Amino acid sequence: MGCEMLKQVKELIEAGLSIIPVNGEKRPTVPEWTPYQKRIASVFEIENWFSEKRNVAIVCGKVSGNLEVIDFDCEAEALKQWATLVQEQNKDLLDKVVMEKSPHGVHVIYKCKEATIPGNQKLARKAIEVPGPGEHQYRGKRLKAQKINGVYYIVPELIETRGEGGYCVISPSEGYELIQGDFLNIPVITPEERDILIECARALNQWVSPSQIYRGPSEFHKNPNLPGSDFNERGDVRPTLKKHGWEHVGNGHDGRERWRRPGKDKGHSATLTDGKVFYVFSSNGHPFEAGRAYNPFAVYALLEHGGDFHKASRALAAEGYGTSPKAKNPKGRKPRFLNVKDMEKEFGKETKMIFRDDLIPEANPCLFVAREGNGKSTNVAQISKEIVSKDPNAWVLWVATEGFVGDHSDKWHKLRMSERVVMLSDDKGEYKLQLDSWKDQKFLDEAIETLEMETGGKVVAVVIDSIRGMQRMGENDPKLANVMSAINSIVCDKHKAACIYIAHLKKGQEQNRLNRVAGSTAITSSVRAVYTVERISEFVCRIIPDKSNTLGHNPKTYKSILIQTDDGYEISIVEDDSQDDETAKSKAERFLISLFKEKTEYLATEIYKLGAIEGLSSTVLKKAKKNLPIKVVHEGVGAPWIWKCDLYKQNQAPLGKTEKMEEKKPNKINKGAKSDKNLGISTRVPQECQEGQGCQEYLEELEWHSSKKQNRYNNLSNHFCLNSDYLIEGEI
Repeated sequence: MGCEMLKQVKELIEAGLSIIPVNGEKRPTVPEWTPYQKRIASVFEIENWFSEKRNVAIVCGKVSGNLEVIDFDCEAEALKQWATLVQEQNKDLLDKVVMEKSPHGVHVIYKCKEATIPGNQKLARKAIEVPGPGEHQYRGKRLKAQKINGVYYIVPELIETRGEGGYCVISPSEGYELIQGDFLNIPVITPEERDILIECARALNQWVSPSQIYRGPSEFHKNPNLPGSDFNERGDVRPTLKKHGWEHVGNGHDGRERWRRPGKDKGHSATLTDGKVFYVFSSNGHPFEAGRAYNPFAVYALLEHGGDFHKASRALAAEGYGTSPKAKNPKGRKPRFLNVKDMEKEFGKETKMIFRDDLIPEANPCLFVAREGNGKSTNVAQISKEIVSKDPNAWVLWVATEGFVGDHSDKWHKLRMSERVVMLSDDKGEYKLQLDSWKDQKFLDEAIETLEMETGGKVVAVVIDSIRGMQRMGENDPKLANVMSAINSIVCDKHKAACIYIAHLKKGQEQNRLNRVAGSTAITSSVRAVYTVERISEFVCRIIPDKSNTLGHNPKTYKSILIQTDDGYEISIVEDDSQDDETAKSKAERFLISLFKEKTEYLATEIYKLGAIEGLSSTVLKKAKKNLPIKVVHEGVGAPWIWKCDLYKQNQAPLGKTEKMEEKKPNKINKGAKSDKNLGISTRVPQECQEGQGCQEYLEELEWHSSKKQNRYNNLSNHFCLNSDYLIEGEI
C-alpha cells in the first residue's frame, strides 16, 4: 500500500502538481508547508514524507498550474442543483472537469491558466433554525449554534473553493475516490467557463449575513423617518431593476426570485428574497459586487443615482418617502432603571480579567504604552496568543492603523502566532483603518459580526495598533475622545469584547508615566486600565500597571522575557518579583558599589551587560554613576570607554584620619577637621560610618538654620556615597 501510494505521488509531482502530506485531520505533517505554495517538492522530500502512511493533499493556485477546487460539503446536497444550473448554460462543461468523492461530499477540480485564481472563497451556505445553543449535528458535521435576532441557527457551508494559498485532500488518500477524469491530465477551462461554475455555485447561497447587506448611510443611523429607510419598508425595487435591463426569469425551488443581468441570455445572475434582499453572484453585474447583498435603497441609489445616496434620498423624498420627525421622543425610547441586582444580571457581579486574572478587564478598554521599538506590539501579540490558547472558541481581531503590515507577518511567524488571532483586511487588500469615520467604525462593527458568524466563535478582544494612526488629525486632536468613545461603544458595549489600544510615549522624563502618553489627555481618560511597557534589556521588558479603575483591584507587575529557539522565538511573561520599595536609581547605585568592591575598573559595555541581568538599563546606570565617585576614561579615538573607581575595594585603607563617634561632642565641629565654613560641617567621618552603618545618620544629626544652608547641604550630600564605607569629600 505504501509503495503504491508513493508511486502515485511521484506521478502527481511529475505532472506539475505541488503535493504535501497530511494526517487524518487534514493537517500538514511537515513543519512548514507554505514553501510548497511556491515550489514543487523534490523526489527526495516525497520519499521522506511518504515512507510512512500519510494522506495526500494538493496545493492549489499558481504552483499547480492555476488549479482550483470547488468543494461540495454536507454530503454534496447542493451538487445536483448546481449541475442543473451549469448545464442550462453549457451542457458540455461538466464533462471537462475532474471529480472525486470525499468522506462528506464531492470535489470538482480544474485549471484556468488565463484567470487569476483567488484565495479560498465561501460560495453557498444556508441557515437552519435549532432549539438552542451548543453544537448540533447536520449531515456528518457538528456545528455550533449562533444567536441571530434572538433565534439560534447553525450555518453549514454547502459550497466553497480551495484556491491560491489553500490545499485540498485528494485520492489516493483514505476515504477519497476518483469518479471522473484523471489527476495526471487535469483539464484547462476558459475564464468564461470558470465564471459559469462559480456563479452557479453562488446562485445556491441561501443565507446572507446581516453584515453583508449593503444598506447605505440611512441604515447606519437606523432612522425610520429618512426616505431611504422608508423606501426599504414600503418601496418596490423591481421596476428599477427592469428599467436598467435586469430580467425576472422565474423563481427557484426555495421561492426566491431569479434575476438575469443585462447582456446575458442564459441562467440567472442574482436572487431577490421577499423583495428586500437583492443578492448578486455574477462578477459582471455592474454596479453590484459579486457575492454581496443589497437592500432596496442601495439598489435604487446605485442604479438611479450612480451610488450618490444623498441625491437618491432627496429624490425619494420628492416621491413622498420619509416623514418629518416627531417633536418628542422620535425613536420611541423608554427609560430603564436598573438596581444593583439588575446590573448583576446584565453585567455580572465584578469585572473579570482575561489575562492572568489581573490584567485586561473583560469587555472594557485598556491601553498599552511604550517608546518606539520598546516591544508594546510584540507583548500585546504574545498576550493575544495566550488569551485564545485558554479558550478554543476565543478570537482576537487585530486592527492595524499605521506602519507596514508586513512587519506583523514577520513577527507573528516568529512567535508562531495562533490562527485565532487575525488581522483585519477587506476584499480590496486594504489593511489600515482610520477609525474617525463612521464608515470605518461600521466596517469594524460588521467585521466582528462576520468573524463570529463564520467561525462560530467569540471575539474576546480587539487590538487597535495604534492610536496615532487611528484618525486623520493625529493623536493630539481633542476630538479623539469622541472617536474612542464610539469605538468603545462598538467593541465593549455591543460585542462585549476588550478593546486593547496601543499608544506611544512622548519624549521627556516626567515622573508620572500617564502624563507621558503621547497625544490628548483624552487617551488615558477613555480607558479603564493603562499598562506601560519598559525595555530593561535587549531581551527583557517590564509590563507595569499604571492605572486600574477596578475597585479593590491591585494588578501585579510582569516581566516578559524573549527566548530565541531553533524555529523562532518564545516570550515568557512571568510575575516580576524584583520590584520593591527602592527606586531603580538607588538599586543601580548599590549594584555599582558591589561591582567596584570586586575590582577597580570595568569596560562600560561589561557593566551594561551585567546590569541588564539585574534588570537595570544603561540609562539608569549612567544616572546612578553621577552620584558615585566613578571616573569614565578612554585612551583615545576608537578606544573603549572604561569606568574606574578604587574607593570601594575591600581592605583598602581609609582616607585621612577618622574619629570615633563617642569621642565627638554632639553638634560640634571636631578640632582640626577640615570644614566648610558656610555650613559648619566636618567632612571627616565617624567610626560608625566606616563600620558600614552608612552616612545618612551622621548628616541628620547636624543642625541647619537657613534655607541657603539646607541647599548647600543638599549639594554637598550629592558628593557623598551613602551606604558606603567612607564619606567622600567633594567640591561644592
